Amino acid sequence: MKKHNLLMASLIAVLSISAFAEDEVTSDTETEDAMVSAEDEVSAEEEVIASEETEAETESSEVEELDVIGYYIPNEKKETTQISNVLSFEQMSKSGDSNAGDALARVSGLSLGSNKKIIVRGLDDRYSQALLDGSILPSPEPNKRIAPLDLFPTNFMESILVQKTYSPQFPGEYAGGLIELRSKTLPDLPFWRFGGSIGYTEGTTFEDGKTYDGGSYDWTGFDDGTRELPDTIQGYIDAGREIDEITIVDTDGLTQEQLIEAGKSFNNNYSVKEEQNLPNGSISTSFGNRWDVGLNSYGLVGSVSYKNSTKNQSETRATYAAAGEAIEDYDYDYTTKTIELNALVSGGIELGFDNSIKATMMYLRNTTDTAAVKNGDILGEGYDNIETRLEWVERSLFTSQLEGKHYVPITDTSEFSWRANYGFGQRNAPDYRTTLFEDREGDGTFVFDNDSGVNTREYSEIDDAITNIGTRLDIPFLRFQQEGRAYAGLDFSSTERTSDTRRFTFNWENTLNQADFDELPLEEVYTSENIENGAVQLFDATQATDNYKADKTITAGYFQIESPILFNVSATAGFRVESTDMSVSTFDLDDPDNKIKSTINQTDLLPVVTGTWQINDSMQLRGAYSETLARPSFRELSPSAYYDIEFGDPVLGNDELEVSNITNYDARLEWYGNQGDSWSIGGFYKRFDNAIERTVLVSADNVFTYTNIKAANNLGIELEGFYYLSFLSDRLANYSLSGNLTFIDSTVEFTDEQKGLQTNNERAMQGQSDWLANLQFAYENINKGTTFALSYNYTGERIATVGTDGLEDIIDEAHGSVDLSYKSNIPGWTGYQWGFKASNILGGERKFTQDGNVTRQYDEPIGFSISFTRAWEDVPVDIYADE
Repeated sequence: MKKHNLLMASLIAVLSISAFAEDEVTSDTETEDAMVSAEDEVSAEEEVIASEETEAETESSEVEELDVIGYYIPNEKKETTQISNVLSFEQMSKSGDSNAGDALARVSGLSLGSNKKIIVRGLDDRYSQALLDGSILPSPEPNKRIAPLDLFPTNFMESILVQKTYSPQFPGEYAGGLIELRSKTLPDLPFWRFGGSIGYTEGTTFEDGKTYDGGSYDWTGFDDGTRELPDTIQGYIDAGREIDEITIVDTDGLTQEQLIEAGKSFNNNYSVKEEQNLPNGSISTSFGNRWDVGLNSYGLVGSVSYKNSTKNQSETRATYAAAGEAIEDYDYDYTTKTIELNALVSGGIELGFDNSIKATMMYLRNTTDTAAVKNGDILGEGYDNIETRLEWVERSLFTSQLEGKHYVPITDTSEFSWRANYGFGQRNAPDYRTTLFEDREGDGTFVFDNDSGVNTREYSEIDDAITNIGTRLDIPFLRFQQEGRAYAGLDFSSTERTSDTRRFTFNWENTLNQADFDELPLEEVYTSENIENGAVQLFDATQATDNYKADKTITAGYFQIESPILFNVSATAGFRVESTDMSVSTFDLDDPDNKIKSTINQTDLLPVVTGTWQINDSMQLRGAYSETLARPSFRELSPSAYYDIEFGDPVLGNDELEVSNITNYDARLEWYGNQGDSWSIGGFYKRFDNAIERTVLVSADNVFTYTNIKAANNLGIELEGFYYLSFLSDRLANYSLSGNLTFIDSTVEFTDEQKGLQTNNERAMQGQSDWLANLQFAYENINKGTTFALSYNYTGERIATVGTDGLEDIIDEAHGSVDLSYKSNIPGWTGYQWGFKASNILGGERKFTQDGNVTRQYDEPIGFSISFTRAWEDVPVDIYADE
């Protein structure tokens, strides 16, 4: 490492001497920094940025001052054999993005969907992969196989790779793109950083928000037991007892006295109240050190962060009949508090130049606490309703990985690498409470709806565990005086998921004085007295299809060779053989032996061919062909019904779903300038056979399912550019302009039978925007630690829900946002930095429409935050507080 640092310093110095200076003479003979950034390629692995500062000549003397700043920036986008984009930590920091989901939305062809899921090239998460340091991540979401990327703070990331063409070392479940999050590597120098931020959200901060009585530790994101399933009921469940009245036929139930005891054990809390919201805030610290002992090096990096934010939101919602008449029309007001707690520790050993071992552990926790009220005609019955919702959701993800790289004596630089990873994701939603009151007479008197099934208390938990093991052998070689390589490897992954839900309700239909209860707050109905005298009785409302167990084992082997075939043309060819063993068992918690099981067992051969033509030193043309696949999710494969939490719809799985086969074609022309300027234009085409889509069942009312449609086609064009503005004036050398534009056109093909289900037989794929765009104007002065970025993001209209049975498609209308980020060292305070961020500074309205009618509408608020960071280190500050 010392030799490497000495070489880099020498190269930086040589380039700095040749850099040009900007002089400015003032009346006080003051100097002004001038920064010229250059990303001249030093080798296939190193790039440097150099700057020179000079002082103007005075009448009495001439003084020249030289400041040298440099850092390592590998141009991975240019050097890789695949079509890809790479987000460095510096880029994410410049834009002020606090999590990986927000950062990725700025990459060409990517957009944010519901729940901040990343949509790559208009394709939802079914067609994408998310990895952390090469390993598949577990998911804490009930119906998603990819972990939400907003869980990952950007200050934990070294970089993020977005690969848009397939290569066989990655899992074959791919079409839109692959996202690899890369955690922090070992530091070159010791450091310790501490930072915090405070934020304001329009319409929320210092305004009244909705809340309810929770636990005393809610601010930490951990429930103190207030929302846990009562010990009395848990004890009966553990003993194999059913929460229902015992009968001659059903002897596993409870006696009347035991049911009374169980009903009284719930906390009696249902009311929504209001209190003033506090400002958003965050605090974080990170540290690292490196110890060199002879030829060996040892290092450690750690980081911990906490963030607390609140958001009020008011929406108008409606549903329509095929004739355009409103069936439901109501206001939906809610307040969501989000608490994030994250920790990372990574340690490594470098044994000489031939061996290295790295261990990484990451824990991410995101808790949302929501109090919501719906007001209006919610059920389409012609009169007003008031529905309340109290929801606490804890999402956590733990991943640990041990990996190593070792020299093997095949060629001078041959390498054997391995990794072993265990990850665990969990979603815990205890005591989800809903209630409904109705103004049946239209006189403003709301009575409780004891028949709707809305009055429930639900306890659900999802555990998702995944084990990854991988090995790989790389053998570089020379051909035409250029480097090629061959690599082969084995991958094994095993996923196990369990989903457990318990649902309870109280009923007073049999009581003689039912009318006396109808207008009372529920806290006055569900009293111990009313439960004891039998006026109110507890029932277990858990459905047999609420729970499932699933497992998936994928065993794979792969091989690829990358080689020059002419002096300026290189190609890669390879394949991956992937064997799938997948099963889903849906069962009744009270009768686990009675289950419905669905399976997929198959082996697939996935070929890959790519090529690169190096037209000249600055321009190259890439092309790629591959075959990949997409499997149904666990939930989609189960033939039983379940409630889709994300969309709020009942869904029936389909055990006849087949794996989708995908053919991918890609091409991109790239140009790279001497100072880091670049542009590219690319196109892609994808063919989906047996594509899986969400559809409605004609024979059922508002029940959805998943089917294999005949085929789908996806065609797109992507433009990207990055330019320093020094070509306009030397004074603009620190300024840059970057942007990307993506156009996507897709068509869906149906069988004759499927055409009868669709309202529109000629439409785009669900969730795909036709246009995506990003534009960023930025300034950077490394000497002063100053960065500034003004960023614009645009997402074109897309189908949110496919229209069926005469109903038109629901369209998520086009929308955009403008963000501003500024950070700088504090003059005279060494190691101190402050920052300012404004998000969505132009405001804006989000709208969903169906045949011109608004189904959902709300305003996106403007947000502001100020951050401060203190760094103890001998290098410029480059990590900032999580905003």
